[in-house]
Amino acid sequence: MLSDVMSVLLILGLVGSAQSVSSGLTVADLYAFKPIDRDRVEQNTGLKGEVSITGASNGKSYLTVYTNGIPSHDNFKWPRGDEDRPIHLKETKAAFNIPKVPKLRDNPIMCVPFGIVGVATGGVLIYNAYTPRKDCPIALQVEAFDMCYGHPDPGGAYHYHSHSTCNSMDVCGEPSTIFGVALDGIPIYGPFDENGKQLVQEDLDICGGRVDKEGRYKYHITGDPPYLLNCFRGELHKDLWNTDHPKGWKPFEMDCTCPFDDSSFPACFEDPWCEDETDSDDPAVRAAAEKAFGARVRGLPNKPLTCDWNNTVGDFATCTDKVNTSYTPSFKQVKEQSTISLIPCCPKGKDCGASCVNNTKCYTEQRTGSYMVTRILSSGGARAGAHIMGLVVVLLMLLVLW
Repeated sequence: MLSDVMSVLLILGLVGSAQSVSSGLTVADLYAFKPIDRDRVEQNTGLKGEVSITGASNGKSYLTVYTNGIPSHDNFKWPRGDEDRPIHLKETKAAFNIPKVPKLRDNPIMCVPFGIVGVATGGVLIYNAYTPRKDCPIALQVEAFDMCYGHPDPGGAYHYHSHSTCNSMDVCGEPSTIFGVALDGIPIYGPFDENGKQLVQEDLDICGGRVDKEGRYKYHITGDPPYLLNCFRGELHKDLWNTDHPKGWKPFEMDCTCPFDDSSFPACFEDPWCEDETDSDDPAVRAAAEKAFGARVRGLPNKPLTCDWNNTVGDFATCTDKVNTSYTPSFKQVKEQSTISLIPCCPKGKDCGASCVNNTKCYTEQRTGSYMVTRILSSGGARAGAHIMGLVVVLLMLLVLW
């Protein structure tokens, strides 16, 4: 414990006090990264959850976030009997290097990579908001989740797409604590601001963040789509991929797909539970996917996020959004007036347990406002075009025969 305290003090020596830090993790934030229940043995793997942040005294410009990807809270037994795909939860070790002192960009990285965008304080991976299928539906609205709003991906990695009260239970009317950290080193907080007001997307900037009254920039998770960070406000560290860590994550191309480009995803015309699982490491899942969608090689989307990890500016990679305007999605995101349920919270002085799902002790605010929805363009996109062209061909053939 003494060494932990010394490490934290060293961080203070490097980045100053919390009041002077524009976007980095505070001492309290660092201490929050620990398993929810250290002694809990996860039922699918027989393992315990692990998460840590190290490197405060290494003299380098980054901290290393490590997780084994095992939830240390309640979760389902996977695969579920009521699902039509045999996905298992597996250990997913990952280590990322995030800036000790995040650098805010003048122009955000709009292209958030599909999949991992951060790590929760309890060690669960945080994915972006979308599902890998045509029309870029919001995952929380179309996929199956457990009582903690988590689930495994086709490769077995358990993750969140939104807030989870199992990771962080907010007290109604009080400031949220930290929920996790993004790959750019900027903390992700719960939905309540420093005054105890629950925020929605219209209270935040384009990336889903804001500067609080102390001058700190933070991302916030909200109860309206897209729920969490929609772009990176900070630079990515040149050593983001910790390949030297014995449990490091293999570098991968940081492709950008939804909500800009869905061309690399399968067309789910009739299948409501359709995902690209042709690259799953489970032979049964892969075989079923190839049978459903046809064996294919998943190509890069038309809007990749290009990060040059060698041509760096100081400690940061050079990242640029590359836009190909030749592709027009068959959907658009618009704001419409509606009443929604915000993120549940626990009334002050009550014990609400570990989750607010189906929990009457928790309070859920209903709020009317203008919120984002995805609308399919009836006259646009490959799907509508293909269907219309098919009807035209059939009509022409009937006229010729007649």
